[in-house]
Amino acid sequence: MELVWENRASFGHLALGRHHPITFANDTHGFLLTGTTRSSLYTNDFLMYDESTDTWSNLTNTPSAFPGMPRTLGYGVVFDDVTDTKAYLGFGWSSTGWLSDWWEFDMSSHIWKQLVDLPLPGRGHPAIIPVRTASGATEIHVGLGKGDTGDLNDWWSYDVALDAWTQLLEFPAAARHHPFYFGIEGTAYVGLGHGSNFIGRDFYAYDVDSIGIGSNWRREPDFISYKASDEVSVTSEGRVAGTQFSIKHPAHGVHDIDSVLTSRSLGFILSGDGDDHSTMVEGEFHAFYPARGNGEISQWRCLPPHPGKSRWAPGSFVMRGSARAYFMAGLERVNETFHADLWRIDLSELFQSTDVNNVPTFPAMKTGPPTVTDSDDLEEVLDLLRNNASSTNKQLLGTGYVTFILGIAILIHFVLN
Repeated sequence: MELVWENRASFGHLALGRHHPITFANDTHGFLLTGTTRSSLYTNDFLMYDESTDTWSNLTNTPSAFPGMPRTLGYGVVFDDVTDTKAYLGFGWSSTGWLSDWWEFDMSSHIWKQLVDLPLPGRGHPAIIPVRTASGATEIHVGLGKGDTGDLNDWWSYDVALDAWTQLLEFPAAARHHPFYFGIEGTAYVGLGHGSNFIGRDFYAYDVDSIGIGSNWRREPDFISYKASDEVSVTSEGRVAGTQFSIKHPAHGVHDIDSVLTSRSLGFILSGDGDDHSTMVEGEFHAFYPARGNGEISQWRCLPPHPGKSRWAPGSFVMRGSARAYFMAGLERVNETFHADLWRIDLSELFQSTDVNNVPTFPAMKTGPPTVTDSDDLEEVLDLLRNNASSTNKQLLGTGYVTFILGIAILIHFVLN
């Protein structure tokens, strides 16, 4: 099956196109609310998409309406268990300033519940990441973003069962807003984004079950994405202000998925601005394959871009229990278009397995140090080597080690050329 974007029903007949919508979905319906339109900086519009009929309905002036402040720059998440009916959302910017409110929405009953606010001044553009501990407990990690004091690098855990917040170790790099992020089981991944005088390509992981002081955070290889078919790097450009999601397929709570599918989680980043905080030529789409041990290195793979040029602050959701991802809205800076369209791509192919051990055959995972090809940048190779070291080993890396690795890389370069 080929990975192809399909055009689906626009919501433009019900509401204006927008950027920074809050988006999420269950297994049958997608939801879109708030955001910025051409005529309103903050809104409280609330729309619902029915996948079975490819139609939108407007919930704004109904009993299902969002009871919070109209806003923009907020975010929402769901867990991957198809039996869990709850979505969690909040934060952003409104007429009163930065928001710290936190809400629960039941996607079946359409009942809203206000939860305990994040115990700090409000923020917009944060990372909001659902994770699941080894014991099965559910947490939502929130951090970074922008508030009254500028960019932030704090990190918090929300305990769903207790409706309580706990402050965790700070993000181990420069403060930033509008990062890319997603959760894979018990690990929150976050990075890239916009900080003071930079747009990043660095990437990090927080393991909720790690034991020991300072052991939760680790640095992943900096963003470099490769062709799906080979080891040729395509882009290492920093980026900001796109959309993201993760897929576990088969998902939690699903027992009737075709056995040919592997139970593996992948992360995805889609669209946004490039390292000049402007439009990229394509609506770039990249899949993150986390390392699974045995010397593997986490890696990124290029996927087919969405139609048109990249967009600032679009939305996305995945129909739970499936690998059907939807992309919508966002601002196309080139022609100042506030989009109200909807696109779908079925990513099931990425989870196919044909070997006897039910191990994905696409793509091959890298092990050990990366190789240098004609198209590779030597500095990127050094970044991968440095970042693949453990936090402890990184502290021990000296000038001699780096010089040695540089010499090896240059030697390989001359051999290949």
